[in-house]
Amino acid sequence: MGFRPRAVAAALALVTLSALFVGARSQAALAGATVSQDGAGWRVVYRSTSKISNIVTDVAAISPGNAWAVGSTAQAGHGNTQDEPLVLHWNGGHWRRVTVPGLAGFYLTAVAASSASDVWAFAASANGGNPEAVRWDGNQWLTIPLPAGVFPDDAVVLAPADAWLVGRTQSCTGSGAAKVCPTTVYHWDGSEWSPYRVPLVIDPLSTGGISASGSRNVWVTGSSRDCLSSPCSYTPEAYHWNGSAWSKAPSMPLKHSFYEPGIAVGSRTDVWVGAWSATRARHPGRLMHWNGRRWHMVDAPRLIVTETPLVTDGHRGVWMGPWAHWTGTRWVGNGGTSALACSLGNFTRIPGQATLWGVGAISKTPTSATFDSVICALPKAP
Repeated sequence: MGFRPRAVAAALALVTLSALFVGARSQAALAGATVSQDGAGWRVVYRSTSKISNIVTDVAAISPGNAWAVGSTAQAGHGNTQDEPLVLHWNGGHWRRVTVPGLAGFYLTAVAASSASDVWAFAASANGGNPEAVRWDGNQWLTIPLPAGVFPDDAVVLAPADAWLVGRTQSCTGSGAAKVCPTTVYHWDGSEWSPYRVPLVIDPLSTGGISASGSRNVWVTGSSRDCLSSPCSYTPEAYHWNGSAWSKAPSMPLKHSFYEPGIAVGSRTDVWVGAWSATRARHPGRLMHWNGRRWHMVDAPRLIVTETPLVTDGHRGVWMGPWAHWTGTRWVGNGGTSALACSLGNFTRIPGQATLWGVGAISKTPTSATFDSVICALPKAP
């Protein structure tokens, strides 16, 4: 299986910083689009001062004064192996570490929230055990068991009793045009996880394969075929949940992608799928926008770094990774002078605002094997 161009967790067991931040970036190479550069760029808001390696892998924003970030940290004497949980909370002025009970021996892969009293942290066992989730209800952390064998890296939380989780891709059946490689997608109803088989290959090791704007507007994207050799050429497809069943979305204009696609949903008439040219040099990014009736294509220009995940900007534009913003009329690059200090693997937007939070890690020194977690904001902390 190939990977989307985002820094991703590379295994289901022990996580090391070197594995988490090995990934490809696709730079655009198409002429004719309007491009500008935001000189301010990302700004470092938090950097760990621990002597032990640690990393932040995901972030969820609820409001300007409430956000959560999760990741993992090494134990003293265990080198750079990340096998203990790391949880940070933004209170409107500072990022502070939070202790979550019951997660010893787990590293945190994802965080999602629907409100201040519905915050989920997803955890994988460092010892090969079953994954877990914990949910903050505003007063305490509650444990929620996850389906066995799932790597909980791609999830959507819509309410305490309404959450989705991407599971494993199952064995393929059939051959030729009839070949199907389904992925199990799980739904939480407040008491149990129900499995649904979607006939797509969805990368389980990198967020971006599922997105939603409501309980009746959940989308997944992936490829209709698996990748058996390199270089890969995926066929992007999407499926939509209307509250009762999954159905295939209309065919997309781009038939091949060098990487598996990612998706961001703003509303029923604002759905974005990101893919990458399978034929052009350097595999430039290509966006497909669903307006409720048809797909429209937007090509990324030369020198814009495009990645997953995708994040809508609230104004019918979209971020294709943390460095490339399609405003609806032009592309804006957002490296800036602090880009090297903000080595980001994931990001999100504060609801109702243009401000972004981004998370990742950076070497303590240019030659160090020890990493510090970093949290950055664009354009600045709220």
